[in-house]
Amino acid sequence: MAPLVTSLRTLGLLQNLAGLRDAEAPETVWIVAGGRRLAALQAIAAADGRDPAEILVPVRLTEDEAEARAWAGAENLVRTRLHPAEEIRAYGRMARGGSTLPEIALAFGLSERHVRGRLKLAGLPEPVLEALATDTITLETAQAYALGADPDRVLAVFGEMQSAHANDRYRIRARLSEHKVRLTDSLSVFVGRAAYEAAGGAVTEDLFGEDVWLDDRALLEELAGTKLVALAEELRAEGWAWVSTSLERLDYNALSAHGRVYPAPVEAGDEEAARYDALAELIEAGAASGADEAEFEALAARLDAELYSPEQMAQAGAILALGHGGQVRIERGLIEPEAIGAAIEAGLVEAARYPKIAEQIAKAAAAAGEDAEEAAEAAPEAPEPAGQAYSMALAEDLGVVRTAALQSALLAQPDLVLDLLGFVLTTPLYHGTGIGLSTDPAANTTDRDPGIVLPEALARDWARPLGGEAVAEAFARFRTLKKRDRDRARTEAVARLVSIGLNDAKANPFCEALAEAAGLDAHLRPTWVPSEAFLTRLKKGQLLAIHAWVMRDAEASRRLEKQPKKDIATWLGLILAVDDKGPRLSPAQEARARAWVPEGLMTERGKAALIEAVERGDDGEEADDGAAEAESGPQVTGEPDTV
Repeated sequence: MAPLVTSLRTLGLLQNLAGLRDAEAPETVWIVAGGRRLAALQAIAAADGRDPAEILVPVRLTEDEAEARAWAGAENLVRTRLHPAEEIRAYGRMARGGSTLPEIALAFGLSERHVRGRLKLAGLPEPVLEALATDTITLETAQAYALGADPDRVLAVFGEMQSAHANDRYRIRARLSEHKVRLTDSLSVFVGRAAYEAAGGAVTEDLFGEDVWLDDRALLEELAGTKLVALAEELRAEGWAWVSTSLERLDYNALSAHGRVYPAPVEAGDEEAARYDALAELIEAGAASGADEAEFEALAARLDAELYSPEQMAQAGAILALGHGGQVRIERGLIEPEAIGAAIEAGLVEAARYPKIAEQIAKAAAAAGEDAEEAAEAAPEAPEPAGQAYSMALAEDLGVVRTAALQSALLAQPDLVLDLLGFVLTTPLYHGTGIGLSTDPAANTTDRDPGIVLPEALARDWARPLGGEAVAEAFARFRTLKKRDRDRARTEAVARLVSIGLNDAKANPFCEALAEAAGLDAHLRPTWVPSEAFLTRLKKGQLLAIHAWVMRDAEASRRLEKQPKKDIATWLGLILAVDDKGPRLSPAQEARARAWVPEGLMTERGKAALIEAVERGDDGEEADDGAAEAESGPQVTGEPDTV
């Protein structure tokens, strides 16, 4: 009875007793259901020094013996289950009162696993539990909210989801875990849970431990970076001129911008060759000792190896990056793009592999008789990289940002949308248009970057396809709409289907023409503001380059170089947000902060206009922020106060 006493003392009586009133003695009531609860209540009263006979207990009464027998039978056969929200609250109160998990499970006659699952929901904010109690959200949705460890963050996501996604538990989990890293992610596997927790990192598990997240991405990246640096030192000891590291996977575009040198087989000396032949004869004759066989294997391995020459390693380097499944991928023998010309002249790489650079070298050689200035102008230039300096995942997300901006731009261009639709339907096109126009809406949001803000018309939920008579009825209703409403519906629908990639070497000319016609550039920053989550995915050098472009404060940029990458990303996010939370900017700095977008988002026309505006300055003259700041003192230091 002890667990029942604990439950009643903590929670009170949750269910009335049932009794039969004695017809001959109306003041007498026979308890037919709840006898154990009554006994437990009397035990509590006695323990508290009260008279058990004087306690007041609510009892449901009947004078019908048949009904009383039915109640008694129901007491033994059926226990009315509490609503999940009441269960969660009840278990939480008992746990806060000091009851253990086994005691709570025994008091309610349920398994410990069941109670443990409910107890994990007991920490949810009250508005979420109230929504569960009123059946506004389902139990599965409440379990999705349990992923959040920060109550304020849970309430913020809860508020976002109430309009159209109240029970979209997948979206809820994505929002609550967007700054977390799954235990199965490559980054987590590389660092290891034990090392992460040893460094003080917090871990979040779902109700049954089927999904595990490491909460502190910054700490995880710091640990991974430290581990990669240690591996890079080992790689540098091989003799490479440079070694770089990356926490993101390498892709073809990142590698194809580099030149390559290749290892050559080891050439055996006369003595080694003779010894190899002698050992081979001994083994073939069956006269070799164990030491002979070991020597032969070692010598064969050495002669089969391919090695880089000291000359190659003096100009080449290696990239060490995180690969699939937490494995480390190493690419050796890479020549940096700006050094390919020198490698050709040194005979380390074949000129035929790089015809454009070889042509530049030939032109430079032909101009050897010119003076030093002219010769310098004719010197070979570094090739443009074959792609943006982004990982595949980041380039994909930036393509989604660009798609969102293009869709937003098309909403204001109904005539252009109608022309686009008519053109696609009436013109045979080889391999399509490149804009992804199909019956499937294009992705215009990404969980990895929550900074995209879409018009409501572009954020509509998925609708169940119609069939049968419903199609005819829907078409009839559509035809009754006013023309402007039909035009708007068509514009919104087509806009949601259009997608576009980055404006890089692989950009589709038709896509870029459509982007310019729609005015995509004007919708980039209204659609997306570079968030700290985005900036942390860039390299430190890229962050410093952005700061230098926006602030035009060389001294501040030099001071910022000494700061950790995470702090630079945080500070740069405040600058690019251009709001009251960030630093005070000069008009020119603010204009550049509002205009900056990553390479590959703007159209060619937009880039040219931006460069012209920056060079011209706000007053129509050459801009010179540094001179202005030297006279009046810089309005912002470009350096975070807290770093």
